[in-house]
This record gives sequence, C-alpha cells and structure tokens, in this order.
Amino acid sequence: MSEHKKSLRLSLIMTYVFMALLLIITCTLPWLITLYVEKMERSMDLATIVMLSYYPCVPVAAKVLFDLRKLLKNLINGDIANTQNVKCLRTVAICCMFVGIFLIVMGFFYMPFYFLGAAASFCALLVHIFKNIIHGVCIASDTESTDN
Repeated sequence: MSEHKKSLRLSLIMTYVFMALLLIITCTLPWLITLYVEKMERSMDLATIVMLSYYPCVPVAAKVLFDLRKLLKNLINGDIANTQNVKCLRTVAICCMFVGIFLIVMGFFYMPFYFLGAAASFCALLVHIFKNIIHGVCIASDTESTDN
C-alpha cells in the first residue's frame, strides 16, 4: 500500500476517533465542567456558559466529521476532483465559519472563546481555499474532456 493511502487511512481512523470523542464529551460535559469548576474554584456561571456554547456546536461538528469521512473515503478510492468532494469541502467551510462566528459572539461572555472563534474562522478560510483548488481542478478536467 502506498504511503499516500496509508496517510489517508490514518486520517480516516482519526476522524472516527474524533467522532467517538465528540460523543463521549457530549455525554459527560456536565459532569466534567462541574468537576473543573469545583476544582479550580470558578463560578458556576462558567459551567453554564461552556455548556451553552458547546451544545449548539455539536451537530455542526458531527456534520463536519461525517463530511470529512465521506471526503476521505472518496480520496482513498481515487476520486479526487469531483463535485461531491467540492460539496463536502463547502459544507465544512460553512460549518467552520458558523462555529467561528458563534464562538466570537460567545466571547462576550467568556474571553477565551474569542480565540477559539478566530481559530475556527481561520480553519474556514483554509478549507474554503482548498475547496476552490479542488473546484478549479474539476473545472479544468471537465474543460479538458470536452476539448478532446
């Protein structure tokens, strides 16, 4: 197996790991954040803010992970430049931007969310650029095939 396919398979495995982590954290967050707040002697308001910020992002994160899974499976099968991959990347970019904007707004209540929101927005920019590259390759390959 080529190094490229091994790397893609590792990425797919990591996607499954993150899916499992998302599920575990989603189920245990109230207990974890309460434990953190008590140990660090923080206000219980922090627990509420973290949970109110985390749970709206869960379906978005799940959508991102499922789209990344679909994209990686396509890449493993050799389907690199196709419209399905462009759609997956577009969805991931939109989801990252949604989370970025949401967390920047939540930064008003807890300052570290400003940094997380900026990071999510930057990820949205990167994914959008990669989407444009793949889309450009799709257009170029369609033009080539119609010219022949």
